Amino acid sequence: MSGDNTLYSNVRCFIDLIDDLRDIGLQQYINLPRICVVGTQSSGKSSVLESIVGIDFLPRGEGIVTRRPIEFRLVHLVGDGDTKAYAVFDNDGQKFYDFNKVRDHIVKLTNKDAGENCGIIDSPIILSIHSPNCPDLSLIDLPGITRVPIKNSDQTDDIEKLTRDMAMKYASDHRTLILAVLAANVDMSTSDALQLARRADPQGLRTLGVITKIDLMDRGVDASHMILNDDVPLRLGYTGVKNRSQKDINEGVSISQALENEKEFFDNHSVYKNLNPSLFGIPSLINKLTDVLFLHIKHLIPDIHNELIAKTKIVSEKLAAIGDNVPQTEAEQVQMLWALIADYCNIFASTIKGKYTARLQTMFEAEIAVGSQIRGIFNELLEEYVGKPITSGMSNHDIDQAIRLHEGDSLPGFPSLDTFEFLILPYLKKIVPDVFSCLDKINSTLITLSNNISNRVFNRFPALGSEVLNVSLEIFKREYDVTSRILNDFITSETTYLFTNDSKYLLDNFRIMCNDISDKEDNSSNVKEPQQRTITDKASQMVHAAQQKISKAWDSMEKTRYSATFIKEIRRRLDCYFEIVLRNVRDSVPKIIGKFLVRKILENMQFEIYSTLNKQPQLGLLLGEPPHIHKERMALKNQLEIMKRSICIIQRDGNFNNANNLEPSITFEVSTLLKTMHFKNKTGHSRHENVNSKHDSNRENARNEVRDSKINESNTDSGYKFDKCHTNPYYSSRFDRKEYMKQGFHSSRNPIVGNPLFDH
Repeated sequence: MSGDNTLYSNVRCFIDLIDDLRDIGLQQYINLPRICVVGTQSSGKSSVLESIVGIDFLPRGEGIVTRRPIEFRLVHLVGDGDTKAYAVFDNDGQKFYDFNKVRDHIVKLTNKDAGENCGIIDSPIILSIHSPNCPDLSLIDLPGITRVPIKNSDQTDDIEKLTRDMAMKYASDHRTLILAVLAANVDMSTSDALQLARRADPQGLRTLGVITKIDLMDRGVDASHMILNDDVPLRLGYTGVKNRSQKDINEGVSISQALENEKEFFDNHSVYKNLNPSLFGIPSLINKLTDVLFLHIKHLIPDIHNELIAKTKIVSEKLAAIGDNVPQTEAEQVQMLWALIADYCNIFASTIKGKYTARLQTMFEAEIAVGSQIRGIFNELLEEYVGKPITSGMSNHDIDQAIRLHEGDSLPGFPSLDTFEFLILPYLKKIVPDVFSCLDKINSTLITLSNNISNRVFNRFPALGSEVLNVSLEIFKREYDVTSRILNDFITSETTYLFTNDSKYLLDNFRIMCNDISDKEDNSSNVKEPQQRTITDKASQMVHAAQQKISKAWDSMEKTRYSATFIKEIRRRLDCYFEIVLRNVRDSVPKIIGKFLVRKILENMQFEIYSTLNKQPQLGLLLGEPPHIHKERMALKNQLEIMKRSICIIQRDGNFNNANNLEPSITFEVSTLLKTMHFKNKTGHSRHENVNSKHDSNRENARNEVRDSKINESNTDSGYKFDKCHTNPYYSSRFDRKEYMKQGFHSSRNPIVGNPLFDH
């Protein structure tokens, strides 16, 4: 028995580890390694599974038989051939020794949940099978891909999409190995199983193909090109099998006899008998699946452990956010009330000030940068006026006419202040709505923030959250009204009282005056009056000239009275003053809103909320917890407990520390022992053996072959020879490639060599 334990312990330990994690419920939170079987309806999936298990137990019939996923957990029982196999359904401790009753129970469970009229559901049946004749594997059988619904059934017209989506759900997980079952008499390029596997596993790293119905191909045609990985390459290759026909099943041909028939078929076939024996038969398929799953689990254990650590931290933080049960004493309730209000106000202030806190990051998955939003609103205030002169829409005639309209009955030629006000006030009034719009945007942003934080902080206590939000809105309204009045006074003074001490404007005004004086001096220097003229002549000429100008002006009021240079200077003064007002408003409005709205709210919020709520006569009513919070807390506690137990299971298992450090010789020994269970040596035996036969002599041969192979390794550098160790060389950590090539198989057809999944 010690030899049996040695044989299976190294393989079973990893599968037991995953089964333990699955048994405690980790599968609902983290995907665990498994093998899913995909294929079209009637592709032979059920026959392949029964041959692997070595027991006839699956329902059969016309149309879709597998109508819900069935998860098989195969457990090899170490013992003699008299050890009886049994099955156990999940959440049911009853052991079924009669596998006809297992078949009936599968049908019963399927009809119970999926209905008796051929309905399909995605709710797996979990079935553990313990047998001395089955390998240690975890597989899940899926409903076959179906294109047309059965007439008068519960199947809908989208049955193809339903079955494909269900298969993709399982196959797309990177921790799931794909066993793609396809018939040999169907074109591989149109195989639904391979198309689905290609979508889920584009590189073909975790897909193993199974070619069924090889015996049903037309005469003169064989599947060698498919088996040798020539048509649609898979890194794990293909295995050809011969299942029982419907006639065999009707005649009661046992699985053991079917395996003998399979062996005889491949031994005597003119093409297949010349190919590598490991490419054919259920025993070879079992070998591959066992080794592939073993190495796959070994490779993924560290990754599963790391994911567990990360998710445990997240669940712990969520549980801490929900908190413990509500306290009963008034003092504890007041303390909780103060803590919740402080939490609410601190998060509110942190988001506005841009502070990073772990609490904030825990409660909000997406970043909340309200401070930057407020700054963005301030930056956008009156941005459309920046750098754009307001007089660009005024013509010289408009400015000239405005000056003339406000000259009144005084001496002409001197524009009044009314002219300046007449031209600029309409533009100043345009900025008033934008100022109050800015205030409204900031206020709305704060209200939205308050709602979001309240929903998270007071998630446990909706009544308390509602009261806190009401008090907050009252504070917002009060400070909004105060800020609005201050803004109104400010913007009124800016848009109705024209004054500035701005140096730029004063310098421009001084420059205009200097230009006027210079122009007068230039004009006076260019006039040369004859000294002989008398003062009377000069006066007479000046009066006459003035009369002519006035007459011409009255004749044509549309003509510009003032020079273009003068109007240009007026235009410049208008633009300059508007720029000054614009700058003042863009600087002062954010300060007013920030000081009298945002800062005032932050200063008063916490104390006012607490003072208001603390006056409530029945504080316990505000701290009432709704039922869904209690359920969420219990669910998180259960999830956290499962994850902590899973971490302990992984860390307690000795294979966790050795998952990436197993020596090749150990892996080779396990692999070799598994192979020799199912393949006898060449001396006096066939290359196939029924997996249901007794294993005692084979195990002894296996141990001898391992010992001989190790001796051979120590005496030669050529590695393990194919003719020395009668196993599939794919699974050897070291083998003679030249010897392997002599068998007629190129490394490109080797399903294991070069696959990252099997790098030790």
